[in-house]
Amino acid sequence: MVDSQSKILTSTESPEKSNEYSLPSIRDALAGASAGALAKTVVAPVERVKLLVQLGRSLPMEIPSEQSKKNRNIVVSINSARAWEITKIVYREEGLFAFWRGNTPNVIRQGGAAALNFMLMDWYKFIIV
Repeated sequence: MVDSQSKILTSTESPEKSNEYSLPSIRDALAGASAGALAKTVVAPVERVKLLVQLGRSLPMEIPSEQSKKNRNIVVSINSARAWEITKIVYREEGLFAFWRGNTPNVIRQGGAAALNFMLMDWYKFIIV
């Protein structure tokens, strides 16, 4: 709640007292979304390899004949490989961009969450303190 002595500022004004609150701005939201998207994009290769390591034992040993020989080599190799070996296999067989496969939903989810966190952080502090 805002008491009678508190004043709500616009994002262009600077708060002079601790009991003043500035409204969140689009600038804060864009900064948060950018930070969240960048963070997920940077760690995407590590997440992809981690997922392949975790799923390695549950992947089928043989792929039906309608799929390519290239994919069969990857699955059979991943079943018994370690993280660094999987990284080399994915790069060799699928290329550099394969490490970011499936990253778009993570970027959208994390970007939105980070945008809200950045926008509302001052409000959280104002309410708590």
